[in-house]
Amino acid sequence: MNKEYIAELENENLTPKNLIEVKHRMLTGNVIMLSVISAIILVTLVGIPRISIFAKIFKSISSVFQVIGLLVYFISTTAIFVYYLYIIILIIYKNHKGDEWVYDIYNFKKKTDIPSFTAKCLTIFLFLLIFFLNPCTVEGLSMYDTFDEGDKVICTDVFYYPKKNDVVIFDSHNYSGRDELYIKRVVATEGDKVSYENNILYINGIKEEIQRVDYSNFMGIYRGIKNNNGEYGENYAIVPKNMIVVLGDNRENSYDSGEFGPIKISDIYGKVIFRLYPFNKIRFF
Repeated sequence: MNKEYIAELENENLTPKNLIEVKHRMLTGNVIMLSVISAIILVTLVGIPRISIFAKIFKSISSVFQVIGLLVYFISTTAIFVYYLYIIILIIYKNHKGDEWVYDIYNFKKKTDIPSFTAKCLTIFLFLLIFFLNPCTVEGLSMYDTFDEGDKVICTDVFYYPKKNDVVIFDSHNYSGRDELYIKRVVATEGDKVSYENNILYINGIKEEIQRVDYSNFMGIYRGIKNNNGEYGENYAIVPKNMIVVLGDNRENSYDSGEFGPIKISDIYGKVIFRLYPFNKIRFF
C-alpha cells in the first residue's frame, strides 16, 4: 500500500470508531454516482430519436465532430458506468471477505482520479449538448441581416413552445425534400389570423413588422393552411392547431412558409437563444 495515501486517510483521524462511517460514506457516494450515470444512460436509450437529431444538428458544424462527439459520448459514459460499478462490487466483495478495504479503494480512486474526472466531464458536457443545448451553423442569407452565413448559434427546445417573433431551427425535409435544417422567424402561431390587404401582411389585424411580402407569398401561406384543414376565407386564413408560419427576415431571398405553407411544431428542433460566433456579435435572443 502506498504510504502517502495511508497518511492522507490518517489525516481524517481514521479510527475503529469512525471507520464504519467512512465506509458508509464511501459506498453511498459511489452508489449515488452510479445511479446518476445509469439515469443518463436510461435517458439516452429512451431518447434514441434525439440522437438522430443530434447527429443532424452537428453535421451542420462538422461531420468529423458529429462522429467523434457521439463516439466519445458513448465511450465515456460506458467507461464511467463500469468504473463505479467496479468500485461498488469491490467494496461489497472485500467487506464480505472481512478485508480492510478502505485503503485499497482510496488508493485505486486516487490513481484513477484524472481519467475518471475527464470521463465524467465529457459525459455531462455531451449529454447537455445532445438533450438541452444544440449548437448550429447558419447557412444561407435568408435571415440576413439578423444572422449572416456562418454564424454559430445555440438553440434549445427544453420547455419550449413557439411564440411570435421567435427565431427557430427546424427540419426542412417535409417541406423542401432536403435533409437540411432551416432557420426562420415565427410570424404566426396556431389560431392566428393571417391576412393580406393593399400589399401588406397582417397578423390578427396588426401590420407585420417586417414587410416585403408579395401576394404570391401570402398565397403560399394561404394554400398551405387550406391544405392542412385550417379555417380560411377571402384573403385570410387561420393557422391550424400545432402549426406555425415562418418567414426569413430577408424576405426576398428566403424559402419559407411563403412557398410551402405552415410547418408542424413537432419539426422544430429549438429556439435560437444565443449567438456564439462571430465574437463581436455575441448576444442572447
